[in-house]
Amino acid sequence: DFQEFVEKIHAALPETRIGYISIKPSPSRMKDFERFKTTNQLIRDYIAPRPKLLYVDVFTPTLGSDGEPRADLFVRDMLHLNEAGYKLWAGIIQPVLDEVVQCEQRLRPIDRPVEARQRSGMTGEVLFNVAECGAGHGILRKLG
Repeated sequence: DFQEFVEKIHAALPETRIGYISIKPSPSRMKDFERFKTTNQLIRDYIAPRPKLLYVDVFTPTLGSDGEPRADLFVRDMLHLNEAGYKLWAGIIQPVLDEVVQCEQRLRPIDRPVEARQRSGMTGEVLFNVAECGAGHGILRKLG
């Protein structure tokens, strides 16, 4: 669950900033539409008062004026995004990544990434400890 994930990361790396990309709706999964919408709202509500967490909404922009997923953003299977869908996502996600990169360029590598991974129980590569950048960011990749 998302809260457990956040708590695990912040137990080992308390200044880490975590971004959540919302669950996207798709025409082929309309039976799950309300569940996705509810899950996204629960996570958005959890994130709202926490400055180290970011909510990236791709759900709402994927909807048409009728409130349903825009078929023109999907390939034939109506599950996976097409080029236009990914361009939409890129326009939403890129500003968030730009912010992280700007911070990363001003920072030093973390001192002891292995110890941090061991404390968290995660098997990710800790790239930077960015406590110097506002509320703090952290970049983890290859989580498993």
